[in-house]
Parts: sequence; C-alpha cells; structure tokens
Amino acid sequence: MNIYVQNHRLDAHGPAALETWCLGTRRFHHIPLWESGGVNFPEVVTALQAVGYDGFFTVHQAYAELMGPRDAAVRSAEYLRSLGGFE
Repeated sequence: MNIYVQNHRLDAHGPAALETWCLGTRRFHHIPLWESGGVNFPEVVTALQAVGYDGFFTVHQAYAELMGPRDAAVRSAEYLRSLGGFE
C-alpha cells in the first residue's frame, strides 16, 4: 500500500490554479506539510495508526517557490517523523 499526499490551501486569489472536472478552476497556495490551513496531517497520521497502516508514505509537493528539493525532503521527513509512527 502507499499513501500519497500533497498540501494546498484553497484561496480564490491564490497564485496557483488547476482546472477541476466538477468545480472549474480552483486557485490555491502550495504549502509545506507542517503549515496549517491545508491537510490536517496529525489527524491523518492518527487515523493511519488506528488502522495499523505500515506501508509507504509518499509526499508529492511543489516546493519550488518555497524551498529547494533537498530542504523540502529533509523538513517533510522530520515533520512526519515528529508525528510518530514513521521510520
């Protein structure tokens, strides 16, 4: 199994946009996993632990406007490990 995540904060005036099938164009901000306003990752991790999930956790994140890829990988891994259950 594999969990595949991204983190965005919806904002009608956000700098990024994607066309959706059902809602038309949606504007948003790319945000790091640890920033509030997007996905509640502590809640996600708690739910995964509750069901005994022990598979992969893949982060797909567009960090180019926020930080470089190495820093993004290190900080994302540190954050997820701080929530417990990931090695």
